[in-house]
Amino acid sequence: VDGESRFEDFRRFQRASQGQWNGAEKFDDMLDRLRGLPNLTHQELATLIRTAAEKGRNAAAMEMLGQALHNDNADTLVLNTGINAQRHTRNWQMALRLFRSMPEMGVERDIVSYNSLASVLTRSGQWSKALQLVEFLERRSTYERITNTSYTITDKNTEDGDVASTMTENTKSIITDNKDNDANSEIKENIGDNDTPTPRTLAIPKAIFGLEKAVVDHIRPDVYTFNAGLFAAATGRKSERALKMFDKMQQLHLQPNSFSFGIVIGMLKGKKAWMRSLEMLDAMESSGQVITTVAFNSVLKHVAKAGLWQLTLSLMDRMRSHSDEVLFDIVTLNTAISS
Repeated sequence: VDGESRFEDFRRFQRASQGQWNGAEKFDDMLDRLRGLPNLTHQELATLIRTAAEKGRNAAAMEMLGQALHNDNADTLVLNTGINAQRHTRNWQMALRLFRSMPEMGVERDIVSYNSLASVLTRSGQWSKALQLVEFLERRSTYERITNTSYTITDKNTEDGDVASTMTENTKSIITDNKDNDANSEIKENIGDNDTPTPRTLAIPKAIFGLEKAVVDHIRPDVYTFNAGLFAAATGRKSERALKMFDKMQQLHLQPNSFSFGIVIGMLKGKKAWMRSLEMLDAMESSGQVITTVAFNSVLKHVAKAGLWQLTLSLMDRMRSHSDEVLFDIVTLNTAISS
């Protein structure tokens, strides 16, 4: 296969996962043919694993990943793809095993590694672990922003599970004692309540995530990290933690997107929920975010619950100005009637 036709084959194969398969060759036959090509690049291998998993060929996806690991042909992209593929089977244990093994294989973990693991955990029913992972990244990033230091977890090989934190840039080393021996314990509700994180709140049970050997200096949470955390909080119905995470996201100068706003608006509670939801709607418009019918309906729900029927009608007029993105549905009409 020459280079050009090989490239086109992989493009066509990738489109198959989006329901655009129209080739004469059967999907499984093409999968077998492409995976048998010599000298597969990391990009090609990742494409094969991702597309096979999306099309329900999970055994084939894991077999290709296993062969790559056996042949030392796995890089960050391939392993991230392998982690993310576990969301289709909700196999969070395998995702966690791959995540933890990366440093041992000399493969660098990046923010996509963390985001992929958090997504798999939530979709597998382990939302508390996903939330714990995202909150750890948020606390560490907040700490570095406040103190202008970098924070690294290192392995001290202690028997009692001590976590060593090394802070550079004219700061002293701090050793924090973390004796949490329960790898599956729920994160305490008050962790992260303080505005300024401390070395203790920066600690994370290393038995869960295997971070003791990870140099995480250069890993910073991005919008997708926080969205994974917001999704986990929504799944666990932890509205206060979702709101706090949303606020922290902006403190770290990350612009929430439509997904971020949509989750948080839907989780607002209390008498002032309608005011906060309107503020978020304004923020979505001013930042150029796509406003969906679901987001508008969530705002309508809060306004109607507050008994503000005139504002409800005004919002419906506002929806009409977004006719390209927003359409009335049965929820919109029922909410308007109930107000």
